[in-house]
Amino acid sequence: MIVFSRGHRLALSLIVAIGFTPSLLYADWNLGDPYKWLQKPYLTATNLGGVNMTNRLVADDFECTYKEWLKDFHFWAWWDGVIDRQTSFDISIYSDIPAAATYSRPGTLLWTQNFTAAEYTSREYATGIYQYNFDVLSDWFYQTGTVEQPVTYWLAIEAVTSSGSSSTINWLTSLDVWNDKAVAYDVNGWNIYADGLAFVITVPEPSSFAVLLCGFIGLAAAWRKRK
Repeated sequence: MIVFSRGHRLALSLIVAIGFTPSLLYADWNLGDPYKWLQKPYLTATNLGGVNMTNRLVADDFECTYKEWLKDFHFWAWWDGVIDRQTSFDISIYSDIPAAATYSRPGTLLWTQNFTAAEYTSREYATGIYQYNFDVLSDWFYQTGTVEQPVTYWLAIEAVTSSGSSSTINWLTSLDVWNDKAVAYDVNGWNIYADGLAFVITVPEPSSFAVLLCGFIGLAAAWRKRK
């Protein structure tokens, strides 16, 4: 019979708890943290730039140079009016229609998920500016692309405010404009916006299963030493 010390029993309990936790949930992102794609927020006290994303699809493009699951999104926004804390968000990935006579824009819808108010976190990142954090727990999007043959995608987000709310939420401007400027969708289709938008897509973090496996390996090694 295997007999664990008190310390080993505590470690085993923590590993089991982690193993049944659905995610390493909803972490904030800070400058200096690793990322796959970053367009930094433009922070100014006098002019909060951005585009209204309230019940309206807004999108910006990004480039992929290696194959990977996308599991984690963050963006910055500000509110005009009282914050609606029951807002849900539709986050989507589109293919790219390259610029021809005018400007590039989203093409085919490739992936989409809705996040209710209980499925994301937010924090005040700077005065009046909020960072929204989303972990995709299942049905991830698999990006393709290589350094030799990069692929352009569009990240599109729509904020769906609760009934009765008169406030609007605005996706914050970024001065990091890549390839083409952001766009917003209305009755006339996709229309170009003046700047880029602030968001970050992070690199995948270790899964709960990986943490669980490493923990069991460590316990097994400790047990072998005691034999």
